[in-house]
Amino acid sequence: MKKLNTTQQIPIDSLLRIYKKGYGYAILTVIDVHQRYIAGECSPDIMPFFSHGDQVDVYLWVEKQASFDFTVQVTGSITIGEPVLFISHTDAVKQNSERRCLKANVHLPVRFFTLDTGDLDRGMSTEKIVHHSGTIVELSDREAVIECEESIAEEPLIKIHLSFNNRDHEIIGHIDKRIQGEHTKKYEVTFTGTPSSLRNELLDYVISIYRE
Repeated sequence: MKKLNTTQQIPIDSLLRIYKKGYGYAILTVIDVHQRYIAGECSPDIMPFFSHGDQVDVYLWVEKQASFDFTVQVTGSITIGEPVLFISHTDAVKQNSERRCLKANVHLPVRFFTLDTGDLDRGMSTEKIVHHSGTIVELSDREAVIECEESIAEEPLIKIHLSFNNRDHEIIGHIDKRIQGEHTKKYEVTFTGTPSSLRNELLDYVISIYRE
């Protein structure tokens, strides 16, 4: 999907991030695109905050292509069984060539080590593993900023161990930029090869921070 001219072209299973002023962000997983509406499964705890006629801003990011923004209205909901929210269609879709991920400021302790790029298929280093400790201070479902007092070797790939929502996770990241501070260093990291299930968990976590 290189171009989105209308919301009727949104693929099934797309993740829509919807924003309502005064509430914050929520996620809809698209299950049906009808000529009159888009139907999306959502968390049951968001249903009381969205009513028929509400105006919502919607954001869709297509892998390795672009992001799309549009504004629609809530047209209905189903609260029996799996909650489903219905939103209207629009042809007024704005395309942005740059990535636009929803990010949150966080304070998550993290441990990581660099990867031997000659051994990527095994996802591990052939050299002695040296763990580093730091703090994730900015997080999205695709990126993070790690603050650390240590200097990291020039290997661009790292394996990250972090915990959130009472679960431990491992993520492979690519160091895109190093920022030298007065007392600490910051590393801008892009996640690579992250399973969609983990990306959804990350996005849920980021959105929960916005609600708080």
